[in-house]
Amino acid sequence: MMETVIQTSEYTVYKINRIQTLISKTEQIIYERKPSVVKIDIPKLFEQPYIRPKNLVSDKIKSLNTAKKYLTELEDLGLLTKSKLGKEYIWFNTALMDILSSEE
Repeated sequence: MMETVIQTSEYTVYKINRIQTLISKTEQIIYERKPSVVKIDIPKLFEQPYIRPKNLVSDKIKSLNTAKKYLTELEDLGLLTKSKLGKEYIWFNTALMDILSSEE
């Protein structure tokens, strides 16, 4: 049983490291290619594999329209993929989804 706990722990640490690397790459791309989007709380993009505009509204981003604009700009950079769910659009962090769903 202890071997299973060790393997699970190592696997979890490996996934966490991959996600941290992805966060760093995402920050770098945003700072270099779209500094206007820096107002986004980047860790919010990694809380779940998807994000709704209302999740970005904060002290820095006051309106849904601004949040949608920023998410669209991240989509243009290839960081997110937009999909319609019911009446609203949500943006998927496909790279995060790949890490979470991979078995390696």
